[in-house]
Amino acid sequence: MQVRILPGQPAPPQLNLFRKPRLLLALLILANYDPFQGEVHAAGNAPACEADLESATWVVERFFDRDGFPERAKYYTGEMSPTARQPTIGAGLPDGVGLSHRLVVVNCPRAAYATTLSVDTRGGDWYLYLLHQDGTWKIEAVRTLFLPGFFHSLLEYLVANRDRLDEVDRESAAALAAARTALPNVAGLEEEIEPAADMLARMLLAVSTDAQLRQYFIDNEEAFRRLAAEVGRYPSLRQVTNSGRMEPKVEAARPLVGQMRQLGIRVITPAARPGCTFFGIAGVADNEVGYLYAAPGCTVPEISPGPFIYVEQVAPDWFLYKTT
Repeated sequence: MQVRILPGQPAPPQLNLFRKPRLLLALLILANYDPFQGEVHAAGNAPACEADLESATWVVERFFDRDGFPERAKYYTGEMSPTARQPTIGAGLPDGVGLSHRLVVVNCPRAAYATTLSVDTRGGDWYLYLLHQDGTWKIEAVRTLFLPGFFHSLLEYLVANRDRLDEVDRESAAALAAARTALPNVAGLEEEIEPAADMLARMLLAVSTDAQLRQYFIDNEEAFRRLAAEVGRYPSLRQVTNSGRMEPKVEAARPLVGQMRQLGIRVITPAARPGCTFFGIAGVADNEVGYLYAAPGCTVPEISPGPFIYVEQVAPDWFLYKTT
């Protein structure tokens, strides 16, 4: 398939680690993640502090101010209090970094903000969780999607080799065959290798901004709905990956793999919560980005410092989510 680069797609970070092809081939085979686990936080009642949201916005803006936030200790609480002596994110931002703040949700006494940092076409999102305490909005947690170094190393490797991805596929297939020979009893090896072009497109999608991820779903909504309907035909299916691994194995569901690759989906976990189907794009352990289909009976997780650090409705019954 063609490598799909989103409009305004950020370039991968330059880590200079892709000169280890054996390690990266191993990552192509073995990199995988487990479905997340976590509690859903219950919603509160009518807000009592919404009238003071202007001051909450001020606190967020000060946290990202390049001049620093000298009085930050007065506006920190919870896990942030011990970090009052450390510089804020804003204090380390170079010139040319654009900032865009938005209120995501308010459920007094708490509120969550998202801030997009951008340079040209590159960007990333940070999430601040505020608590209205003693008449003042205070930051109690800061989060962003964490994708580890090996993810970015692999992404850089694929970008650097985008003109020879067919060769990368052949090398990866040979490495997988060698691994099966050397480790015949090891569980968890993929059924097959995800094509490098599909992997590159999917990983670039994973590092997109929230706005880009929202637009990607809108542009592909019909295909996502068809995929969800197809998944619903196999009620016994607990998980399927885009390399063909299924729990349990349902041969009739094999066509799902091709659809997942076309849409940039790494793993589908049906009914991880009653009525909820998760379409994971990428992640490691409990750090994941993807889309959630909320069928009748699904309780959509609320935003909190964890596990669901970001949840945004992108279409009726569909949500963008990030976990940590």
